[in-house]
Amino acid sequence: MKTQNQVRTKPSASAAGTMLVVLAIVVGAAVWWNATHEAAPEGSGGGASTTSAAPSVASPYPAATLPSGVVPTRTEADILKITTSHIDRMAESALNVGLHPAPSGSRIQSVAAAMWSDIEAYESGASAPEVGSPDASRILWVVRAEGSFLVLRTPPGAEPFVGKSGYLLIDDETGMIMGLGTP
Repeated sequence: MKTQNQVRTKPSASAAGTMLVVLAIVVGAAVWWNATHEAAPEGSGGGASTTSAAPSVASPYPAATLPSGVVPTRTEADILKITTSHIDRMAESALNVGLHPAPSGSRIQSVAAAMWSDIEAYESGASAPEVGSPDASRILWVVRAEGSFLVLRTPPGAEPFVGKSGYLLIDDETGMIMGLGTP
């Protein structure tokens, strides 16, 4: 006679699907890690930008650009999740203040990690901290996307609006949105 502890069950279809998603993320992270931590080839100059290798599973997102020497702690998957979540919340907030969100949902156009002191090279509308400031050595992710970019802080006399595209600056250490802008 079998006791309850001896009964074996097959994993459910949702558990199997979850395991496949986790596997795809792990494989993608391993490919990214290997691509960003290889030694620079001779004659490359050492300061050239690299682009992380795409995982073996096709991704709807572009590969991230990572300059040599910039080693973020968060993964691209973390940053994409933060980005889409924030854009979704801006669309909800737009409805709450009587504005119409962008009709297309969200779509990531580009992803890059950079030192905050170099941020203006990646996004001309963003401003870098003062030279020598502790923030200058922080790593920020710059994500350009299409979606609802709600702008509530406007010049005097201007109305809040929803842009159809923009960028987010995400702190690598905390995952916080440090800034956003529209085109």
